Amino acid sequence: MKHGTVSAYKNHGCRCDECTFIYADYERARKGGVMGRALHDAEPWRTQAACAAYDPATFYPDAGADPDTIDPVAARLCAGCPVALPCLEHALTFHEEGTWAGTTANGRRRLRWARSQAAPATP
Repeated sequence: MKHGTVSAYKNHGCRCDECTFIYADYERARKGGVMGRALHDAEPWRTQAACAAYDPATFYPDAGADPDTIDPVAARLCAGCPVALPCLEHALTFHEEGTWAGTTANGRRRLRWARSQAAPATP
C-alpha cells in the first residue's frame, strides 16, 4: 500500500491523518463536478504556459518509471514559466498526475499535507 494516497484510504482502509486529508481534499475537488472542472480548465493562464505547444507526454513519466523523475525538458520549461503558480494550484486542486509547475504528483501530495498541517484549526 502506498501511504498518503486516495487508494490507501478507499481501498486499504488507512485512516491516518495524512490519508484522511488526501481523501477529503480529493472529495472536495471531485464534488466540484465536471462543470466546475471544465470552467477551471478554460482559464486563460493555460494559453500563457511555457508548455502550451509541447507534447503532453513530456510531462508524464513512462509506465514503470520513477514517478518522482521530471523530464529535463519539462523541468526547463517549468522553471521559466510565467504561470507556474496557477498551474501548481490547478494541480493541487485536481490531484493531477505528471509534472505540473515543476513538481511531481508525490511532491504535490507532500505539499498538500504540509499545507493542511499549517492551516489554522476551524472552530
